[in-house]
Amino acid sequence: MHRSKNMKMLKKLYDQDTNIIRYLRESDDSSTSLVEAILISYDLQAGSYTEILKDPKAEKSQIRYTTAIAELFDDKHCDSILEAGVGEATTLANVVNAMENIPGDILGFDISWSRVHYGKKYSKNKNVNTVLFVGSYFEIPIADDAVDIVYTSHSIEPNRGKEKEILSELYRITRKYLILLEPSNELGTEQTKKHIREQYYCKDLFRHAKELNFNVTEHRIFDHSTNPANQTALMIIEKDIHSESCEDDFFACPCCKNSLVLHKGNYFCGDCLLIFPVIDGIPCLMSSCGILGSKYMQEL
Repeated sequence: MHRSKNMKMLKKLYDQDTNIIRYLRESDDSSTSLVEAILISYDLQAGSYTEILKDPKAEKSQIRYTTAIAELFDDKHCDSILEAGVGEATTLANVVNAMENIPGDILGFDISWSRVHYGKKYSKNKNVNTVLFVGSYFEIPIADDAVDIVYTSHSIEPNRGKEKEILSELYRITRKYLILLEPSNELGTEQTKKHIREQYYCKDLFRHAKELNFNVTEHRIFDHSTNPANQTALMIIEKDIHSESCEDDFFACPCCKNSLVLHKGNYFCGDCLLIFPVIDGIPCLMSSCGILGSKYMQEL
């Protein structure tokens, strides 16, 4: 991943309320990929989501939203859930706390280590036992058909133009249901459609899902949205997998998708010979994090 950006300058722009993703997209330096722009933007704003929820009004709105999601999940009778783009776990932790039938395995990943770091603390404060890790939508480090419910909450939205790639990866790791809670240019109000255009958010997720031949069983405006200007649409995709639930480690190499070995506190792929570090208890499972270590498993 490109690293020549002046982060001090970008941090200053962020502190001045500059939209970092838009700034990087519109800058003359075209070397910044969409993935890196999203990473920089979200890493700089790490901590802001948990800070917002200190406002009782914001917290009340979030609880309404996550309770509605929990009710949806309870009807699905799942043993495992994963939030893709988990951020600071402000959705995941509150969803789990509102569920009647709490899954045994609660996972989440985000491209930003800093956000996952906040998410671990937030989950702990909410007494929710989560497994959070660093990962990318485009190379999710999870085995095929591993998780009963995989869901998103306004995290696909900044990835305009990458919708099919992301949906395909999410579907790959899903065992029963892929549930998307994202803004919709197809169902939203004119205000929401305008917001999607201005922010260059993802669009046509329903069309993309149908073109991928996914079994879409529900598509509607969700019961609750935390931002009326950016309505949440619900899409439920069912996947008919009859295999047993994943009993081993869910993790897989982001490069080859084969299983990883936990060795000396880090993860290792015996096929790619890459070491994926675990930093402050957070596995960093993106290909860009991998360190070539062909002799890592050898005793010297």
